[in-house]
Amino acid sequence: MHLRASSTRARAGLPREAAAMSRFSPAQKRIMKEAKELAKPTDQYAAAPLEDNIFEWHFTIQGGPDTAFQGGRYHGRIMLPAEYPMKPPDFMFLTPNGRFEVGKKICLTISAHHPESWQPSWSIRTVMLALISFLPTQSDGIGSLDYTDPERRALAAKSMSWTCPTCEVAMATALSDKCTEVKMSASEQKALDAMTKMGFAAPKPRTSSENKPTAPAAADPTPGPRATFPATPKAPATAAAPTPRAPQAPRAPLVAPPAAHSPPATKTRPRPAPPARGWGINAVIFGIVLAIAALVYRKWQKQQQLD
Repeated sequence: MHLRASSTRARAGLPREAAAMSRFSPAQKRIMKEAKELAKPTDQYAAAPLEDNIFEWHFTIQGGPDTAFQGGRYHGRIMLPAEYPMKPPDFMFLTPNGRFEVGKKICLTISAHHPESWQPSWSIRTVMLALISFLPTQSDGIGSLDYTDPERRALAAKSMSWTCPTCEVAMATALSDKCTEVKMSASEQKALDAMTKMGFAAPKPRTSSENKPTAPAAADPTPGPRATFPATPKAPATAAAPTPRAPQAPRAPLVAPPAAHSPPATKTRPRPAPPARGWGINAVIFGIVLAIAALVYRKWQKQQQLD
């Protein structure tokens, strides 16, 4: 009772916000902290949790410049696990974009498909910036699409008239029209750099001659960054005098010419195979037995005549 009373008095002296936060789990505290940081949309991204479920977020990102996604705004869902940020979330796009399938969890090294690559220091902000960089990369993995650049530009233009049926956010007003500078902390910048090293850097845009769809490359059996090995140093060349080559003997012709006066080949008949020895021995024994039987029969007939 004494401990409970002292705990009640200590909690009564705290501010209301701190007292309310003490009732939540570590995951809920982290989610509400990120929601407060992302309350104001920028010209690049916007994200907020649903009113009835803070573990489900809806986000909007802007297509990167100098890519086929420029001018497009793409909406999607983020499903956070109960162990966030110790475990990675799932991502799903809801706006047709030509890079990811609509309504399907995509396979990324920062998603729940690869929990071994996730780091708790990453946040929803860094994830959205990584998605912007990942849009123009080569299609590979679960939920990927390989549309041509003209098709993706057409979808980018149509995306501005799209409205989410769940959160009712319109793409035309989802982001800020003013160019706002994204201020990230040192830890967030470090996390974004780590994601970029893992393969999220946007490649150069394809030219008009490369707009035709190409066959997708074979998937790497081991997802993640590919290790780079330093080149093996070459031994310095020594200025040695060239050694004279020995004269080579003339090569023999591949096909030998036929002899001048070779006699015609005669055909020989194959000799019959000798009979097996086992049959000869059996025949001799059979003849001896017949001879003995004949002698016995004649002796028996003579004995019958004498009687």
